Amino acid sequence: MIMPADLVDVPVFAVLSHAQLSRIAARAADIHANPGEWIVNEGDPAYFWAVLSGEVEAVKTVAGEPRQATTFDPGEFFGEVPLMLTAPALMGVRALQPSRLARVDPIDFHAMVTECADAAALLAQALVRQIRYLATLPGTIGANAQAEEPDIEAEAAEVGNAATLEKDKPGMVLMGGVGPAYYLSGLRYNEVATARSVPQPLLFLQGDRDYQVTVAQDLDVWLKGLKGRPGVTVVQFPKADHLFLDGSGPPTPADYEKPGHIDPKVIAAIAAWVDRIEHAAHR
Repeated sequence: MIMPADLVDVPVFAVLSHAQLSRIAARAADIHANPGEWIVNEGDPAYFWAVLSGEVEAVKTVAGEPRQATTFDPGEFFGEVPLMLTAPALMGVRALQPSRLARVDPIDFHAMVTECADAAALLAQALVRQIRYLATLPGTIGANAQAEEPDIEAEAAEVGNAATLEKDKPGMVLMGGVGPAYYLSGLRYNEVATARSVPQPLLFLQGDRDYQVTVAQDLDVWLKGLKGRPGVTVVQFPKADHLFLDGSGPPTPADYEKPGHIDPKVIAAIAAWVDRIEHAAHR
């Protein structure tokens, strides 16, 4: 069974919200393979794969001979190219070591792309990298990749360029099956500026052991952007992780596997803040 903690070291999953990550984990297939065992055969239906442990190799048959295209280590992913191109698996994949992989169905892959612009951008980068490799192969696969490469590179660049997206027609379908408005919304949205503009009081809770939403790279950005804004309350919990479970030492994904309870101080802090806001509203 795949757990959310199993996926957080995979970059394309790490940018998802906890709810999105939990949904992907609940629906993904937990695949184990022994050395030499084929996980994907060339021409199989396409899925999105992430390597959780071990090592696998991608193999392409060229002139009747199998040829190693690349290898994938833990944290790496593959399968986005045929899914984006609506094609079957372009290469076989075989385990080099005892390996564990998460297999994500196409419907969940496309939902991930449409719901998270950061994930879509990472996949666009990976798609360009892989199509460039495929273009170096001989035969039909190389010729097809060469023909598609300019369009894919242009589209990948386009989804990260607001000026270009603004000129696109609203009904245009871009990478991931979504339109320019989707990518523009992500590029234009400034969470801190939005929070600064709304009149409602804000409560920020931060676990100092959280390595996904960190004090230095996340909370400090918010505090700097909201400096001087009234109605901001910040409460930090030195021992808490991303799930507000207390721990010690360097945080790791393995922490999420340990049964635990939210720190009572977190619940008390939320209750006290709500009570204070409610009383202030009735004055």
